[in-house]
Amino acid sequence: MSNEATFQVHLDSVRRDLGTAIKLHDFRLVLSGILLGSSDGRALMQRNIELWAYILHSLLISFHITLGRVMDRRKGVQSFPRLLELCNSYRGVFSKESFEARAAKRLQGQDLEAYVARMFEPSATDLKRLASKYGELRSKYEAIAPVRNKIAAHNVAASSEEITSLLKDAQLEVLDFVTYGLKGIVDDIHELYHNGTRPALEPAKATRREELLKSVRLALLPPSD
Repeated sequence: MSNEATFQVHLDSVRRDLGTAIKLHDFRLVLSGILLGSSDGRALMQRNIELWAYILHSLLISFHITLGRVMDRRKGVQSFPRLLELCNSYRGVFSKESFEARAAKRLQGQDLEAYVARMFEPSATDLKRLASKYGELRSKYEAIAPVRNKIAAHNVAASSEEITSLLKDAQLEVLDFVTYGLKGIVDDIHELYHNGTRPALEPAKATRREELLKSVRLALLPPSD
């Protein structure tokens, strides 16, 4: 497999897994808000509280398992750390020549020339900035990783008090900071590779939650008069 093909596989895999983790995270938040945030929601939950408890628990466990896949440091896996390694070791995939060859599959003539002329070709320093931004997120992730390691993936937490303490460390603001920060980086890499766009080094926006809240509420609860 060529360097470009290997890089593309890792990029697509990380984007897919991270996207799944964010959807699990957002669905759990939205569903919790609906079930606990109104009298209709609480009534729905009380009709089969065990079912909803299992659903919310499953979303929580699945989220931490999936995010753990994204953050896996082992060699030979398709993860965020490995993707950043490939950004540096395969830096040629971001070169003007490689970019032009990819763009030539869909553009020709003056359109191709104009498109390539405005592309951003990153230096080693530019790619290090992506790694540095990831390092900030990694340190935050380490604070919530025990939820995955001791509850989600392995039954290690010995008491309800320990479980409560671990979950307390994984508060919404930390989870949002990590997941949407990671999405900002992987979106930067995707746009740099496919469109030659300079990395913004900004977290992605949680733009889907309001729309998701409306659609899930509509599916579960009768419209309010």
